[in-house]
Amino acid sequence: MKWGSAVNGLRIGAAFGSHPSNPTLRVLFQNVGSAVQDVLIGYKTGRGPIYKMKFIATASDGMEREGELFSGIAGIEGVLEPLSIRLIIGEPTN
Repeated sequence: MKWGSAVNGLRIGAAFGSHPSNPTLRVLFQNVGSAVQDVLIGYKTGRGPIYKMKFIATASDGMEREGELFSGIAGIEGVLEPLSIRLIIGEPTN
């Protein structure tokens, strides 16, 4: 697990799976601030959740790469509401 620097009381960690036949990426959020925080991770729709996150990763050679995670059901039925996770102080959440 590698943790990034804290920004506004929030830090993000990443771990890569070690088995070549099953590449995985695990992302953890940790509240290192002094208050509970809510982090927007997508939207709730009438057809199910839509997860949307953009990120920038720095490779071991120092080069930055931008990525985006988008998963969910296409099309919106009904209302569109924010989908967030609540981060308690000091507890990592994935």
